[in-house]
Formats: sequence, C-alpha cells, structure tokens
Amino acid sequence: MDDIDWKKNTVRVIRKGNKEQYVYVSDQATFDLKEYITIRKEKYEVNKSIKALFIVSINKSSLIQYFCVTRQKKKL
Repeated sequence: MDDIDWKKNTVRVIRKGNKEQYVYVSDQATFDLKEYITIRKEKYEVNKSIKALFIVSINKSSLIQYFCVTRQKKKL
C-alpha cells in the first residue's frame, strides 16, 4: 500500500527481473482503488503485516499471483 502515490496518481510496480516501474492510473482507477481498500479491510480482515494490495479471499495471508482489476471490480 506504500507503493501508491495518491497525489500523483501513480502505482509502483515490480516487474519481471525485479525491475521497478511507476504506472499512472486514471482518476476513476484511483477512486476504485480507494473503494477497494475500504472493502479489503472489512471483507478480508487482512493482517496489517501483509503489504500486498490484492489478496486471495480463500487464504487471507496468500498473495495473489494474477489479478485482473476489471474482473475484481465487477465482483465488488
């Protein structure tokens, strides 16, 4: 969650080969991320030591390997 810059609308992403990149997100995506974070806290009861933004609901401590924002947004 520390990888999101809300003022600049950017997200830090670690890519293959441990390469760091900053990705710009739209105002709508920023709004949706904030909404997801609120739901994430309530629905998944995430341990505060988990730094990953997206998690698997079956095993609350598992990190998600593949995530499609569009599909997840539809589920919310």
